[in-house]
Amino acid sequence: MIVGFISFLFQDKPRYSKAAFVSLAILGTTSGMGIALVAAVWAWHLLTCKRYAGFSRKIMMIFGAVFVGVFMFFILSQLSFFNLAIQRVFGSVDGYNAIWGRTLYWDMYITSLTGSDLIFGLGYTALPDIYFTGLMRFIYCYGIVGTALFYLSTFSIFLFTRGFSRCLIFVFSGILLIANLTGFITMIFYFCLAFAGFITNSVPNKFTTAQSDIE
Repeated sequence: MIVGFISFLFQDKPRYSKAAFVSLAILGTTSGMGIALVAAVWAWHLLTCKRYAGFSRKIMMIFGAVFVGVFMFFILSQLSFFNLAIQRVFGSVDGYNAIWGRTLYWDMYITSLTGSDLIFGLGYTALPDIYFTGLMRFIYCYGIVGTALFYLSTFSIFLFTRGFSRCLIFVFSGILLIANLTGFITMIFYFCLAFAGFITNSVPNKFTTAQSDIE
């Protein structure tokens, strides 16, 4: 769902109606993380959209986005499902919240790593059968070195792409901090979509160069 949502916004001609529909669907899941993700993607789009180019326009968009955000928060706070979503993230439901659930095993498994185990990791064969976020899984299995190399590769994609690919790899890297998307098929899926940005950027340049050579 999040891939479709990003693709609707980061096109040459954004499809705002479809993006709004998907946004409402994500809000309807009452997931606090989903609500935060929707807000972050919309903010990213407004700040990077070409039609809002120029310093003064961006300042106006920032103030407008803050105003709309505060207004929407006030309206949504009157709804029980929104309050439940916020409580699931920051509050306590039966002694549990989303942040606690995603950091429960950090002190138990990650901070106890030392020496070569912390630097190079323990590998997948030593992975315990518990829930790790993507970041925790990388550190535990690949260590600091492997985790740094992974985020270096995602930063390279972010640096040399734009639009859909740039936003997708940014969101994917961020989601790994709070969720587990480290499955082989999932990783291949996201990286293939992100790497498509390299092709999008390079093909027009080669075409332009070839055309200029002919002329």
